[in-house]
Amino acid sequence: MLVITRQLMQTFRVGDDITVTILSVRGNRVRIGINAPKKVKIYRVCGNNKVCLYKPEQLPQLPVNNKYENGK
Repeated sequence: MLVITRQLMQTFRVGDDITVTILSVRGNRVRIGINAPKKVKIYRVCGNNKVCLYKPEQLPQLPVNNKYENGK
């Protein structure tokens, strides 16, 4: 497992087509933004180690907000 440290609004890349940005940190919760091509499937591990699949058309289109929270 690769472990990296990023600060608020910093980004890292996964391969050539995927970027991950740290959007906010509040207590022990971290919000990240993932920018990936529509063909990339996004998986999330839910309770009991069950994998949840989100198809691109199921993902909400969130508005871009320039105001980010930093632990407050």
